[in-house]
Amino acid sequence: MTAALGKDLVGLEHLSPDQIRLILDTAEPFKEVSERPIKKVPALRGKTIVNLFFEASTRTRISFEFAEKRLSADTVNVAASGSAVQKGETLVDTAKNLEAMRIDMVVIRHPSSGAALFLGNRIRSNVVNAGDGTHEHPTQALLDLLTIRDRHGKIAGLKVCLVGDIQHSRVARSNIWGLLKLGAEVGVCGPDTLMPRGIEELGVCRFRRIEEAIEWADVLNVLRLQLERMEKGFIPSLREYYRVFGVTLERLDRAPRELTIMHPGPMNRGVEIDSRVADGAHSVILAQVTNGGDRRVTRPLLLTGGRVIDPSRDFDQTTDVLVQDGKVAAIGAGLGSPDGADVRDVRGRVVAPGLVDVHVHLREPGNEDVETIASGTRAAAAGGFTAVCAMPNTDPVTDNQAAVGFIVRQSVRAGLARVYPIGAISVGQKGEQLSEFGEMVGAGAVAVSDDGKPVVSSHMMRTALEYARSFGIPVADHCEEPNLSAGGVMHEGLVATRLGLKGIPAAAEEIMVGRDLLLAGLTGGHIHLCHMSTRGSVELIRRAKEQGIRVTAEVTPHHLTLTDHACEGYDTHAKMNPPLREAADVAALRAALKQGVIDCIASDHAPHAYDAKEAAFDDAPFGIVGLETAFAVAYTELVAAGVLTLAELIARMSTAPAAVLRLPGGSLKPGAAADVVVLDLTTRWTVDPTTFFSKSRNTPFAGRTLTGRAALTLVGGSIVHEAVAATP
Repeated sequence: MTAALGKDLVGLEHLSPDQIRLILDTAEPFKEVSERPIKKVPALRGKTIVNLFFEASTRTRISFEFAEKRLSADTVNVAASGSAVQKGETLVDTAKNLEAMRIDMVVIRHPSSGAALFLGNRIRSNVVNAGDGTHEHPTQALLDLLTIRDRHGKIAGLKVCLVGDIQHSRVARSNIWGLLKLGAEVGVCGPDTLMPRGIEELGVCRFRRIEEAIEWADVLNVLRLQLERMEKGFIPSLREYYRVFGVTLERLDRAPRELTIMHPGPMNRGVEIDSRVADGAHSVILAQVTNGGDRRVTRPLLLTGGRVIDPSRDFDQTTDVLVQDGKVAAIGAGLGSPDGADVRDVRGRVVAPGLVDVHVHLREPGNEDVETIASGTRAAAAGGFTAVCAMPNTDPVTDNQAAVGFIVRQSVRAGLARVYPIGAISVGQKGEQLSEFGEMVGAGAVAVSDDGKPVVSSHMMRTALEYARSFGIPVADHCEEPNLSAGGVMHEGLVATRLGLKGIPAAAEEIMVGRDLLLAGLTGGHIHLCHMSTRGSVELIRRAKEQGIRVTAEVTPHHLTLTDHACEGYDTHAKMNPPLREAADVAALRAALKQGVIDCIASDHAPHAYDAKEAAFDDAPFGIVGLETAFAVAYTELVAAGVLTLAELIARMSTAPAAVLRLPGGSLKPGAAADVVVLDLTTRWTVDPTTFFSKSRNTPFAGRTLTGRAALTLVGGSIVHEAVAATP
């Protein structure tokens, strides 16, 4: 291979078409390695490879490291930060020192164009360019070429358009050389400020409007808009760029042919590309990642003998479920297992759509000491949740596309439960100016809310409901009349009187519920009412639904199972907003959930630091954690107690919440994403907060013995949680 290609791979410009085809043909059979139970071949056994990265790039470095280890090479990672480079050592001195250790290859990433060639001319070891300045990134381009060939069966004759920051993109340059050499027609599209002068002289077509590129192309490769360039005035704003050059679903719908959408990553959702496009049928973005090795690859999984409950199809039978290629492939008795499948005997357990929680607080950004997106989604997976919706009361507030995009990227990086951001209704949650709903939806937001605070202004709520209709999203409201609730710390009733604590009357919630329902009726908007807690609210919702008003509502496990008596002893773990109410309210909420007046159960997972809750009741913050206890509490108190059937509970925690916010999930129908939970309903366990995956421990259920928990959680067919044997 080295003899055919030369010592180094520094770019595609000087490779012949036959040399590029040789690389692609050689790489093709190695994709199968990722599908094996043991993902290793001895191709590079005994070879030592140094990844020498002078730029931060977790994604590229991990891709190389995965590939090297799967080919059995010994890998050493060296970063410029913390190395001798910071002490004045030159690039050549660093490489020669490494070569003295008898290494075989250097993979280099460097901010200066030509660095890979410079190094290759001065050391005997092979050099592979993982990106040098704005010159070339040949390995990413080769992955892109392989992905195109996999998708279309050819490259010659295709029309491929590179969209975005061509000026600063080394990926673009390598793609142009590779595509032209293999017989494709190549186009480029972007603002003149991000287009190199004379680009047409390379033999490419130039487009100044994204609509023209979409009409022309078979493949769009959407390049990352490098946010660090924004300080240099190349474009007026990210919003302007998205409006003019963003790849949106609406633009693709007008394409004359089916397009393939690619992105070398990492993506800025809502800047270069709409989330609906990135995650849609056009996209082969994950295939690009897979070919590079930077993706958790799973083999088929067969779940045998479980009780399969799928409320989306009224299905409840003992049968088998086959998961393959990230989807539910088949459901039926006696399914055969594909070669290499992971077969799990789940007799005595329940197989259901993954649970969906439409109301969680993940605290990132701003309060990573109490929870992060990674720790929160780890807790969610342990609780059987495959998708959660993140509320916007972060620091800074999630009130713009960049903040929404950050949450999406962090959730992808965590690789556990799916996270769907909810954007703020108002800028800074101040209730003064609407946030840019369209920008946030384009970046991945599925609803808007100022949760944590009520929308006090009726005019603001009316405007939000009207504007949200343009994007087909609900407005979720924290219903609280602040003048009535001011200073209150628990439910206004006999227990508060006895404890000497200021109460929050039920009317504080019900007044705002009534107002929101009237405004939803006026505007035709979809109002979603968060964490309902009173019997008066239930009756208001019931009447509104009878009148055809577009309203959905949620209730928490704690409001279904606890009363204000839990606050006795001044237990701050029972302090929450809305507060725990009276037994009559609990009974009304349970009946409403059974009847469908209240649509779903949501945890309102609200982590807090230990010392914050270890305070006087008046001073402690509102809120408890709930992702890891929600299902068990609901099963123990509602199903085992005969309030709901098991199928009804699964519907209220999976199918219904997915429907409320129009999310994928909540179904096991063949072809659906394999977001699945296997529930063990025989296990009795005692809640021990010290074992939580969440960073926080604030739960009123500590020491409580519960029945039922998630034994296995799958997201996109990948196992993200597998329970160890529970200790009773």
